[in-house]
Amino acid sequence: MSESAKWYEEIKRDSVLYCRRFLNFFLGLGLLVPVSVGIEAHRLGESDAFVPLAILFIVVLVSFLASIFLSDRRIEYLYTLILVLYPLIYLLMTFFPESHQTYVILLLCMPFVFDVLANNRRISLWKWKSYAFLIVFIAALPAVTGNAASRWKTDFNSGGFYTIHASFLMLCLISGIIQRHTRQNMGKMTSFIMTDGVTGLPSIVAYRESVLPSQPTLVAIVRLDNFSELSALFGYSFAENALKLAANRLSEVRLKLDGSAFRLRNNDFGFLKPLAEGELAEETAKTILQLLAGPYVLQEKTVELNYRIGCTVNLGGDTEKALNEASDALQKAKELGLDIQVHEEDPGHALSAEAAMADLVILSRNVTNKTLCLFYQPVISLATGNIAWNEALLRFRGNENEGEYLEPARLMKLANTTGHWTAIEDFVVESALVHASSPAGSVSINVGLRDFDRSAFLEKIEAGVQKANEHGSHVILEVLEGDFGRANEKRLEAIQALRSAGCLIAIDDFGIGYSNYSRLISFPVDIVKFDRSLVQTASSSDDVAILMEKLTNFCADNGALTVAEGIETEECAEFFSLMGVDFGQGFFWSKPIPEIQALPAGANDLRITKELFLERHSGNPHTLRRYP
Repeated sequence: MSESAKWYEEIKRDSVLYCRRFLNFFLGLGLLVPVSVGIEAHRLGESDAFVPLAILFIVVLVSFLASIFLSDRRIEYLYTLILVLYPLIYLLMTFFPESHQTYVILLLCMPFVFDVLANNRRISLWKWKSYAFLIVFIAALPAVTGNAASRWKTDFNSGGFYTIHASFLMLCLISGIIQRHTRQNMGKMTSFIMTDGVTGLPSIVAYRESVLPSQPTLVAIVRLDNFSELSALFGYSFAENALKLAANRLSEVRLKLDGSAFRLRNNDFGFLKPLAEGELAEETAKTILQLLAGPYVLQEKTVELNYRIGCTVNLGGDTEKALNEASDALQKAKELGLDIQVHEEDPGHALSAEAAMADLVILSRNVTNKTLCLFYQPVISLATGNIAWNEALLRFRGNENEGEYLEPARLMKLANTTGHWTAIEDFVVESALVHASSPAGSVSINVGLRDFDRSAFLEKIEAGVQKANEHGSHVILEVLEGDFGRANEKRLEAIQALRSAGCLIAIDDFGIGYSNYSRLISFPVDIVKFDRSLVQTASSSDDVAILMEKLTNFCADNGALTVAEGIETEECAEFFSLMGVDFGQGFFWSKPIPEIQALPAGANDLRITKELFLERHSGNPHTLRRYP
């Protein structure tokens, strides 16, 4: 059964309440018919009508009480009983004397009773109506053939007989048209709700209904990660067409993996796949990502669509829980810079109130008491072995009485919520700029793209860059690769202004997932830092190594220097040196260390020219020795 049909069936099941209310109202009015007709018969002295009217009253009264007190499941039997008996009661009334008012009313009400009560029965509506027409035909036949036993023959002349039956047929036609129109509208409404108008995929309503409780199911949210970027660069119409292309590719993946694809909201898609025994969610998600990868030609432009997947395995059929877990996994993938994240059950589900309060205390104390500090990790020229610059890395002081320093990831996330972000960023920039203006040499600073919206921040950077340049040092601003998707025109102008003032711009963590390499052309980038996951994979994967070599050459052709992050062995350093990567960073040379321990950077090891290095510095006294 299709998802639309399932939803349609759900609507029909909800109509039980409507059927019950209709029946209550109809039978309530039905009680008035034999009473009012009986009063009129008494006035006219037609005593023969009392018996059938009494029988009809009792039948209607019992049905009315049953419609009130029966359960939803048992009332279905009452509906069927009424559908069977109603035409027969009508037939019986046509043979009782002085009952013409009653059987005429029963006849004219019959189309609506059958349209409502027979619409949801197991036997189709047209079969019930055929049964009703047959009884009406049997009741009319004696009158047509001239049989005096029929009350139709004695109570009405031919004109009245045919007029009433024509009215009956007209009411049948009207009620049929109403029913057909209702079904068509319901079908359109179902299609509108169950199908996304842009991509043609089933909607989030269908997604919720499709999670099966009977077997383990991969529940995934697939995000088109560079949708905002495409929209900003080429316009919303272009990005919407990209959504359609992504939906078509996901439909192809659905066929290959025997799964189901959906459009959720914005640039998120849903994917469901029943998992066979031994089939892992992460491997299936990787397969989805591989099948989605590849260039697209759209409006004479070749684009690469980036995807990120958050997924979980649903075991109990709790749809909302599965969706929440997949959404949490997607958010975690974004925070960690991963393409795929499978939901992992957290025993505590979240930080306890005590732990959250402890983090807030540490954050507030560091900002208020100005106990934040910077550690520095060197970036090494692979050609000379010298320190080209030092990267400034924020650390929080943990216990005030001990030399404990905490990495910033969790606390900076909290700072976003509490409003401490700006103060912390200002501290990092001010401290790093002082470092760059000292004999310690060039320095790089991690900044968020939203900082470029603050004019005071930009003025501070520009002044620091000028002062550092006077001392022969460079200031490098490192922006996360994912942040460039939010680079609007105003921010790009700010970046260009800083570059004109002598600042260098680096794209950090480049290569996480399927990055949009057009950023290397579209955005003002001087240095490209390859993410440690890409670097470490390239050391063991020929395919990734070939990709990195091509990216390195591509960067060089576009005037950008390259840095390999996460180098931990001498062999790895030599590998990337031979590949043509300009700089390396990692534990092979040094972990992040306090400023007082950091060695100064060489004055000539950072050059933004296509020739890259104009001279060797084999005798440079600042050549770094490995730390134990």
